[in-house]
Amino acid sequence: MKIICYNNNLHLIPPALPPRKIDFNELTIVAKGELVYLIDGVEYRVREGEGVFLSVNSLRERPDGLSPCTYYSFNFLSAEKAGLPTFIPHALNGERKLLLAAADEIKRNFYPNGNEQLGLLLDCFLENLKADLKRAEEHPLIVKIKQFVNEHLSEKITLTRIGEALFFSPLYCETLFTKHTGYSIIRYVMKRRIDE
Repeated sequence: MKIICYNNNLHLIPPALPPRKIDFNELTIVAKGELVYLIDGVEYRVREGEGVFLSVNSLRERPDGLSPCTYYSFNFLSAEKAGLPTFIPHALNGERKLLLAAADEIKRNFYPNGNEQLGLLLDCFLENLKADLKRAEEHPLIVKIKQFVNEHLSEKITLTRIGEALFFSPLYCETLFTKHTGYSIIRYVMKRRIDE
């Protein structure tokens, strides 16, 4: 991960960005206010807690902001594809807010030599974000089953106990879990115990 630029706009009117095909990846997160982006000809209104991701060769434009906005923006290059959607509806959570605060501290205390630390921090931010996006794609019952298993890992876990706790039949839980994950609940329990 190579950081090209990290910018935080703290409650200022955002400057316009003329149309340009970018030669880097960009992740922008809005903490307060709103940004409007035109990305490959599509308009995105990015509000508090939301974000946008632009990959290399995206055509980016941003008109003048009309009101103050707080946002954080990383421009970076990466050997791996980021695997993020263009619009990210829930880009901020408590952990990611802390990571952005840490990015501000790195910029304040190590500029212009903090890019390596910013790269590691961005890596953490992206992994945390991707994990949340993956969970959001999962069936809600799968999420609840995994949560139950993780909370009771040191106890005896049976399909009957899971079904009773989640108010679904054990057979339905097992069938759904296997269909969506490719392995049984008990195999998941064993894998989690081995991981621990």
